[in-house]
Amino acid sequence: MGASLKDIAALAGVSVSTVSRVLNEKAYVNEETREKVLRIMEREHFQPNAIAQSLKNGISNTLCLIIPNIQNLIFAPIARGVEDVARKNGYNVILCDTYENENTERECIEMMRMRWVDGFIVASAVGDKKSIYSLWEDKIPVILVNRFDEKDINRLPIVSIDNYTAAYEATSFLIQSGYRRIAVAMGAKIHYFYQERLRGYRQALSDHGIKYDEKLILQEEHSSKDFNRLTKQIMSSEEKPDVFFATSDPKAIVIMHALHEMNYHIPGDIGVLGFDNVELSSVIEPELSTVSQPFYDLGAVAAQDVIDQIRLKNEKNRLPEPIHHILKHELILRHSLKAEKD
Repeated sequence: MGASLKDIAALAGVSVSTVSRVLNEKAYVNEETREKVLRIMEREHFQPNAIAQSLKNGISNTLCLIIPNIQNLIFAPIARGVEDVARKNGYNVILCDTYENENTERECIEMMRMRWVDGFIVASAVGDKKSIYSLWEDKIPVILVNRFDEKDINRLPIVSIDNYTAAYEATSFLIQSGYRRIAVAMGAKIHYFYQERLRGYRQALSDHGIKYDEKLILQEEHSSKDFNRLTKQIMSSEEKPDVFFATSDPKAIVIMHALHEMNYHIPGDIGVLGFDNVELSSVIEPELSTVSQPFYDLGAVAAQDVIDQIRLKNEKNRLPEPIHHILKHELILRHSLKAEKD
């Protein structure tokens, strides 16, 4: 392993910041000191790393993608979209997984700022976004992908689908197909996108003259695994639903397993609709009907937006007005629903 900045500083009897200024070539350093540092660098075969180079020109050609859980199936195609666009534009991507922890997210952002990352693409963990807002306030390009709160709209760049409209259209389709008792498998209420999906569901019921029934709302407490128990409870009650609308595909898959264990036939006895269209949804039995999100495109649009921000900042030393990119969703019909309910 070659000498580090710290090694060169120790050998030259100067601070690490002085060595950095020598690499920078723009900040003032005494000529005698500069020559001494350069001689030691040459003697030690010092090779400036990417961080040192970024100190020199203020650009690292690196983006940071922050996600809350790498095991969540939606983030692989988002990451692929980010990677492809970044690579085409000469950027590398550093991935940070926050494990749904606000403190980990904040630490990741601070660490990446120290490494002169040019821009951030963030699917935020639960909690306040002070560290993300500080990026924008300090003119560091950033965009929220998939996850955001209502207060973020018009304050930060965002790329997402319209969750309200997607759920409204999906619920309307179920009603038009003859379903009336539509149970909803709800994710954590703290997430704005789940709130919007429930709001779309409720509005669709209202517009079709169907009374909202709180008993049909199954609320996740810890994880999607909760829906095995919740499904069996509601299917053992006197007020069974005739279809489940899950606010994510993993929830729908757990529900389907529970129904199979209770010997219900899907879709003959009961229908199931998911949300996301993760890869697994098309290989289970029966194949899951679902609302598809364009995850690859979400990542690609996010990366291009951040790169455009970087270019504007380099040219005019400012960031653009924040844009909310709303991409198209699609209802994918497979075999877990009847086209027309008998």
